[in-house]
Amino acid sequence: MFPRQEMPDELLRLMQVQRGAVSAQQVVAAGMSREALRRLSASWVRLGNGIYVDGEVTWEAFVWAAVLRGGEGASVGGGAACHLHGVVRRPPRRVTIWVPQRRAPLVHGDLEAVFRVGERSSRGEPSATRLEDSILDYADEASRLDLVEAVTRAIGERRTTAARLRHHMSGRSRQRQSRLLTRLTDQQAHGIHSVLEWEFNELVMLPHGLGGVMRQVRLSNVGRVDVYLEEFGLVIELDGRQFHDAERDARRDNEHALRHGVVTLRFTWTQVIHGACEVARVVARALRQRGWDGVLGSCPDCRLVGE
Repeated sequence: MFPRQEMPDELLRLMQVQRGAVSAQQVVAAGMSREALRRLSASWVRLGNGIYVDGEVTWEAFVWAAVLRGGEGASVGGGAACHLHGVVRRPPRRVTIWVPQRRAPLVHGDLEAVFRVGERSSRGEPSATRLEDSILDYADEASRLDLVEAVTRAIGERRTTAARLRHHMSGRSRQRQSRLLTRLTDQQAHGIHSVLEWEFNELVMLPHGLGGVMRQVRLSNVGRVDVYLEEFGLVIELDGRQFHDAERDARRDNEHALRHGVVTLRFTWTQVIHGACEVARVVARALRQRGWDGVLGSCPDCRLVGE
């Protein structure tokens, strides 16, 4: 990838760390002349004044190039930082970089880096804002579901805590989606480990008067369950994955039935998001069969009047 015979080992190692991105300043600092830089950069992709990538401009290379464009003190923030922290699956096409002073946007294909002036604590390579700040800044650009996914994953995987998120949020005078963030970090929300569990609680259980769930408990050595209504021996599993292990799921359901006498209901993402009222009806029916004498409530969109 790199012409080793022409560049010092130190510069080669640096470019490998930076996924092929490099600045003219770094090349000169490594002891190479401007003429050598001119020859080398003839085969590189130029992303901006003095910013290059040797090879394919991957997402990682573009982020490094944006940090180099930002200069000393620059750090990756928002959704891009959340992706680097592992709480956002897909790398965002719009990359936020925090910088000490204003910079013009950097664009390559469908990738864009925008520069926000401000100070953020950061660390790592590339330098990224700490997870709590990354998530709170992500609220400026994320949809409701994307933000729910980031927060539930961060807390569920113990990368941070609800208390730490609330503490960082309390230090801000303005916060986008603050109401949602407050609810996500509320004590009652602890134990929700995925966006689908959150939506199940928000769209199915709470609006239809089916609260009182117990989440993520271990019923056997087969694994944890998503929702457990212990009083009625009812387990609810939410299949949010595009592909899930049907054999393993069946084995776990059978184990729970035989060892604990529980009934397992399974719902998909589509059922929960687009058919919440019908899901509520099924849950209520299962509860009634097991002794529940409550009344199924109606949400604003509910067609189950009289159910």
